[in-house]
Amino acid sequence: MGSLIARTVGSLVLPFIQVFGLYVAFHGHLSPGGGFAGGTIIGASFVLMFILDLPFANRTRLHGYLTLIESGAVITFVLIGAIGILVGTGFLTNLAAGFPKGEAGRLLSGGFMLLIGLAICLKVASTIATLFSAMAEEESDH
Repeated sequence: MGSLIARTVGSLVLPFIQVFGLYVAFHGHLSPGGGFAGGTIIGASFVLMFILDLPFANRTRLHGYLTLIESGAVITFVLIGAIGILVGTGFLTNLAAGFPKGEAGRLLSGGFMLLIGLAICLKVASTIATLFSAMAEEESDH
């Protein structure tokens, strides 16, 4: 897509899409949404960057970062889950490790559910972007 209009509008809308994805991810334990929905929105914004071929969206350079983020998100999720086992309860047992409950309806009121949601968000966003990047690279090879 070499259209100047598409690139201009896309680069203007892109930050809003990413902030909305973060909003959905951060408030997922309080309202509909969460890590998967927020990660999907953020992943779609990366796909938009790649499709519009924006100057700062170098697929080759970003591929390494996305792979690192993807791996780090999985490790974070497992480590958060292991906290419950380490304190003598089950895997991913919320509030097991002394995380404060907080006040209902507040952003930090779900124990470590917010951290789990953010790890899922990073995993989903990086997976979508990595898959699209790999498919686009495969297509360009043919």
